[in-house]
Amino acid sequence: MLEREARVVRVTNELYFLRDSLDALKRDLGEYLLARQQITPADFRERFGTTRKYTIPLLEYLDREGFTVRVGDARRLKRPPGTAAGTVR
Repeated sequence: MLEREARVVRVTNELYFLRDSLDALKRDLGEYLLARQQITPADFRERFGTTRKYTIPLLEYLDREGFTVRVGDARRLKRPPGTAAGTVR
């Protein structure tokens, strides 16, 4: 029901996150990527205080959503800010 109401987002079959939390993560990550161009999984874990269990699924979700793109082991913004999938603010 919460997923249908768009209050939670399914990241994997086992992981759901609050929509507001993912939106905040995208804003923070977008600002980080604008300043530093890319983020590795290790940098993501440190920046957001999470573990690999959550880091990798979140990064893969952001890739699927078109927010980021994987380049080697790092992620970059897929589109410039202000465009549909790359909107940061």
